[in-house]
Amino acid sequence: MKCRACGAESPVGVFFCSCCGRPLAEGEPIECENHVGVRAAGVCVLCGKPVCGDCASSEGGRTFCEDVSHRRLTKTHSLLGRASSEGEAELIAKNLQAAGISVAVFPGRSFFYLSRLTGEERTAIYTAKEEIPDAVRIIGNDDLTEFITFEHPAP
Repeated sequence: MKCRACGAESPVGVFFCSCCGRPLAEGEPIECENHVGVRAAGVCVLCGKPVCGDCASSEGGRTFCEDVSHRRLTKTHSLLGRASSEGEAELIAKNLQAAGISVAVFPGRSFFYLSRLTGEERTAIYTAKEEIPDAVRIIGNDDLTEFITFEHPAP
């Protein structure tokens, strides 16, 4: 299914785009995590929290929850890739942090509905934009490439 807002492809049967957080189609109403009985207008592209129009903010065509650190993070960090489990993501994060790389991890199942809402169950790993080439190299050197699907190709 193609998102009408950003054009990204999403699996059939999901309700929100994992790239921009906007609704893909009318379907089962999902409630805002903060307001019982209020329909979610989107999901935060970082944590997946369902948010209504009052809670959501948008920047660069992407939906964010009320946690302002999520918007700030996307200005300095970029999605490095996704790991199949939180444990694998934490292993990668610890290796990168030991090398002085800035890392943030967002589990794909932070919210009950997230995997059903966006089709994304894997854990996202973000790193500072300028550190992506070093992060890719470190992951390769540490034989951790089997634990991550890179968003960015190796330099």
